[in-house]
Amino acid sequence: MTTEQDLPPRTVSWHPWQFLATSRNINVVRAFLSNSADPAVKRTIHDVSTNASHVLYPFLSLYGATKGAFSSWLRHVAQEHQDKGVRVHSFNPGTVLTDPARDAGLDEGSLDWDDVSLPAGLAVWLASEQGAFLQGSFVMNSWDVGELEGLKGAFERDEGLGRVVLKVQ
Repeated sequence: MTTEQDLPPRTVSWHPWQFLATSRNINVVRAFLSNSADPAVKRTIHDVSTNASHVLYPFLSLYGATKGAFSSWLRHVAQEHQDKGVRVHSFNPGTVLTDPARDAGLDEGSLDWDDVSLPAGLAVWLASEQGAFLQGSFVMNSWDVGELEGLKGAFERDEGLGRVVLKVQ
């Protein structure tokens, strides 16, 4: 695993695969939307994001910024295409042991990992009509579906809830 001591002074981490993955994701969403002219066809886009999109972590600056930018872009997509039967849901999948995590030197004993079935179940629920009220919101995998359903009124009253917003008084 790379540490601060391993990098030359003033080095910013750069992972071209992260940029390419974000570019690929944008192109996939654009292709998906090009077929969405018929509002009778309901479509759901899942943005599997990360804590790093809104929490600062050492050496993940590019990763966090590109994931955050992609989630922000999808908020605009959600608003622009809501009348065309397109829903967008962004969520943090939790702490899942992925190939990039393994490549960074982590293993089963490094953290208290979430089971991969948790984000899978959340994605299925978000795509259902029960999850429709969270359209355009960012939710955490650690939130229980029952808890989210209990917060439905709060999400409907406060359009900033579950969204990265700038509030000014």
